[in-house]
Parts: sequence; C-alpha cells; structure tokens
Amino acid sequence: MKIETITKSEFDQIPGIRQIICHPYSQKFARLDLGEVLGYYGLSWRSKLVELSME
Repeated sequence: MKIETITKSEFDQIPGIRQIICHPYSQKFARLDLGEVLGYYGLSWRSKLVELSME
C-alpha cells in the first residue's frame, strides 16, 4: 500500500468510481495505491491543516 499527495488535476483524472473519499470543496488530494490487483483510488478533503500520514 502506498499513499501520495497529488494535485487537483491529477485527482480529476481518476475515474469517479475510484474517487472513494471526495468532498465538493476539497483543498487536498491524494492517491491510495493498493497494488497491481486492486489498483489505485482517489481521496480528497477540505482541511488545509490535515496532512497525509502513514503512522
């Protein structure tokens, strides 16, 4: 499993069915990669204060 920050334009290129957490006024975007079999999914959230963390 790998998670990385992406831009809004990269998030918009992820098919809607794979945007599993999506907020209409998002300010942060990420891609969750679950490997070759399951693929990747988009995440977005509104807060400018909440950052990605793998801990």
